[in-house]
Amino acid sequence: MPDLDLIKQGEQAMIGIGGPIDEAIAGIERIAVGTVEMIPVAAPDHPLALAGRNAPGAGRDHIQLVLTDRSGLTRSRDLGVIGTQTGRPTDLGSLLKEGIG
Repeated sequence: MPDLDLIKQGEQAMIGIGGPIDEAIAGIERIAVGTVEMIPVAAPDHPLALAGRNAPGAGRDHIQLVLTDRSGLTRSRDLGVIGTQTGRPTDLGSLLKEGIG
């Protein structure tokens, strides 16, 4: 079970670090501590990588691999997703290291 779901059920935590959720969560104090730049990546032989520069929105024509948040907070919501077709692997990091995507 995701950590925030456990906290909402009464467990305790001193600090948690999370991504962009733009809504208040009862009982949770949120403080911005910085930003994270999202950088799209593609395998070296993928058409988007071979193009060098791409027009804005070019990624929409390709399958986007999306790491899924397993908590109930973002159920049915996509954050940072631009692709109209998505794949949702359970271990995105391993796929990227292998050059898949």
